[in-house]
Amino acid sequence: MKVGIDVDDTILRTPELFSVLSRALKDNGHEVYIVTTRPRTGLDRKRTLDDLSRCDVVYDVIYHLPKQEGEVDDCPHEGLDDYQKFVWQKVRYCREKGIDIFFDDDSRLIEVFKRYAPEIQVFHVCKHDIGL
Repeated sequence: MKVGIDVDDTILRTPELFSVLSRALKDNGHEVYIVTTRPRTGLDRKRTLDDLSRCDVVYDVIYHLPKQEGEVDDCPHEGLDDYQKFVWQKVRYCREKGIDIFFDDDSRLIEVFKRYAPEIQVFHVCKHDIGL
């Protein structure tokens, strides 16, 4: 099985969960892909590596989206706004790599997954504040 996981507001929201999950997956022969909108260059790349190390998340591949928001012109889907065209790159990457399951916090991205990659099971990581 191949599992994709976002960094910001996903791994960083519940690092203990993704540490345990990533280790269990790897220990059982599965592949873990980190898929992030963070830039690949300079301090952003170092920050990503540091965050994953600090969160004790293990992985096979880190994929950074190649283009910044507003610069995407290769999305073949009509009716998506610039942001959705940007994050569609995550969907395309996951389809190309045969990702089976993906974890992300972005509800707009999840809608793009549902529409253009229904074969990938997507889990919405969200924070619920419970008043007691």
